[in-house]
Amino acid sequence: MLSRITFCLLILSIVTRAGEGTTARADKPLSVTWQDNRLKISGDQLPNGPIEVNYIEAFVRSGSTDRDWGQSVINHRTECISAQPNANDLPLVLRSTLDDGVVVTHTISAGPDEVYFQLGALNPTKTDSDVQWAQPCVRVAKFAGTDPKDANAIQPKYINNCFLMVGGEVKRLPTEPWAENARYTPGQVFCPAHVNKKDVNPRPLSTVVPSCGLTGCYSADGKKILALAWEPYQEVFQGVVGCLHNDFRIGGLKAGEHRLIRGKIYLVDANLDRLKNRFAKDFPKQAAGVKPAAPANAAAAAKNAKSGPVDAEGRPRIDRLGTIITHMVETTPIMFKGKLYRFEWVRENDPKKPIRDPNNKLGYDHFRFIDVKTGEATEPFAKDYRFGSAFVDGDTVYVTGSGREGGWYGKHVKVFASKDLKNWESWYAIEPGKYGICNTSIAKADGKYVLMFEIWLPPEEAGVRFTARFATSPDLKKWTITPPECVYAKDRYTAPHALRYLDGWYYNFYLEKLKEEGEARYETRVVRSRDLIHWEPSPRNPVLRFKPEEDKKIANDKLTKSERDLIAKARDINNSDIDFCEHDGKLVIYYTWGDQLGMEFLAEARYDGTEEQFLRGWWP
Repeated sequence: MLSRITFCLLILSIVTRAGEGTTARADKPLSVTWQDNRLKISGDQLPNGPIEVNYIEAFVRSGSTDRDWGQSVINHRTECISAQPNANDLPLVLRSTLDDGVVVTHTISAGPDEVYFQLGALNPTKTDSDVQWAQPCVRVAKFAGTDPKDANAIQPKYINNCFLMVGGEVKRLPTEPWAENARYTPGQVFCPAHVNKKDVNPRPLSTVVPSCGLTGCYSADGKKILALAWEPYQEVFQGVVGCLHNDFRIGGLKAGEHRLIRGKIYLVDANLDRLKNRFAKDFPKQAAGVKPAAPANAAAAAKNAKSGPVDAEGRPRIDRLGTIITHMVETTPIMFKGKLYRFEWVRENDPKKPIRDPNNKLGYDHFRFIDVKTGEATEPFAKDYRFGSAFVDGDTVYVTGSGREGGWYGKHVKVFASKDLKNWESWYAIEPGKYGICNTSIAKADGKYVLMFEIWLPPEEAGVRFTARFATSPDLKKWTITPPECVYAKDRYTAPHALRYLDGWYYNFYLEKLKEEGEARYETRVVRSRDLIHWEPSPRNPVLRFKPEEDKKIANDKLTKSERDLIAKARDINNSDIDFCEHDGKLVIYYTWGDQLGMEFLAEARYDGTEEQFLRGWWP
């Protein structure tokens, strides 16, 4: 992050991810439509036609296990609020309003082999709500190739294709023993250990306890699995209309409380090992309830175990080379057509302003690229744009930058694109509007693109500035901003800078503000997420912490005496603005050090390993 007050950038994507190792990646996305409380999932991947889900069947109070169902249900109405609910590249958005005032917003996205649910449950009232759980009823009898007419049997035929997880292993239905007594029969309820047995469906309650929320059904030909997962989840339930439930948990909502819930319906090849591993990655809090599959072979195990260089504390070892430029921030190294370039934002040169670049002969803010080997600069472009970042996809370089309508910050983001670093076209990624925007960064994630952008306005989305928000695009031209739950982080200063994606994880390298001895200090850290909502900090943080004795080393023999004197006298309380790319099997890293108030310096570093090793290395 740069000197300024702190700029925020983050990439968003509530995009669904295709399954690890599945052939479905090449398929067209599934489609989802909703009407009259029925969610319909369609696609060529479905062997017996569309899947229907009663969405949502019911929202339920506590004490439901042995009580009349009508007394347990909280009446609700659900409506579609998305502008284009049938478009594959846009999410379907529903809103459920409960009679007690609770509002649940459902954002539903479809990918080649999954449907992804992101829910926000809000109690805007002044009274606590007892809503404990809710039922998406998934009709699976047709998928299993059975006649749903026998659904009211004690053990209908379709359940022989169904399973749940017990003791970390797949357990096929019907389980032993099979409960038959309850207020209502037939059916079978499986209550996990974390849920009160008094708060589940009033159907026969099994003594079998699920070890996690993964539930599923095999197709009639045994070649596909339709699997259900929620976090948190309330129960697994085999119903009486040819259905299978993995019901999501809300857990009650205090007045003013907001809670996030997420889920998936997978449609994958019938490879249980892959499904289990994928579920454990997608829902890491439930990973202990799944026994992972062993690596396919010894070579794969060796590859996974191989790591890059580490320091004495076991962290990826970053070798600092020293300072190369004064007054420079927000740079990105890229490989383009076999050459290593450094993208630069050259800050304005206005003597009346405290933050400026006296080396800028043009005077105004602009972007350019430097051929690292020759030192030659391209022609400047993007006049009056700031906080830039570069991204290469195929034969094209893309640069994102924010305007400066707010003075030091922008209210929009533009994309600049070129195939030769000479001729540029541009378009809006984020139109001028409500956001106060600083940093930007793009990552490619399973065929989609995610833009991380740093905001400090509006306060209801930014919280404590500066904060990462996200947008997604299928083609780098049409962008959709993700729901406000996709954020990091509103409770403190966490200015984002570089976004990366690997194996279903988004990695956000950001700047954290600390208080030490009563004064502010800044260090680069990294967090990761599978959904841009729930974030996991690295146990090996920080990534970079200021080290004056190393930051101030001279790594550019062309620096003048006055510049070297400036470096020697400068205050160093900050390591920010990290960005990197792989070159000849190593990472080229640029970062900024300085006082975080306008006097900054660009430094270079190396990591003697691949980007994949670098990203993985921050987690044991």
